[in-house]
Amino acid sequence: MSMLKQILIATGVSWCGSVLLGLIFAMCRQKWMSQSVLQLPGVLPVMLFISTVISILLIPLVWWALKSGAKDLVFHFVALFFLLLVWIVLTPLAGERVSAPLGLYGSVLLGIIGLIVIGFIHR
Repeated sequence: MSMLKQILIATGVSWCGSVLLGLIFAMCRQKWMSQSVLQLPGVLPVMLFISTVISILLIPLVWWALKSGAKDLVFHFVALFFLLLVWIVLTPLAGERVSAPLGLYGSVLLGIIGLIVIGFIHR
């Protein structure tokens, strides 16, 4: 696979994953999941901006993890996505004061650790 194709795939995976997790993060800020939060003014633009910035910062790491091209990479990336999804959904249970920073920074840190682990598994 050419380097440009790998970078484009890494960009797509990073951005789609970040936006999907950002949507779930925005909907889970209370103790229940609600789509009505997305209708509040400013929620979607802020979510898209933050998700895009995070995905841009993670593109080199995603590309490095995808570089091996192993057959089970899809399984590992889906497992990482669901781990991050469970983390984001369960963080509001920690309380309103700590749930937003814990959900955002914790999911970014877990994502970085997960990508590093995936990258080293396939080396």
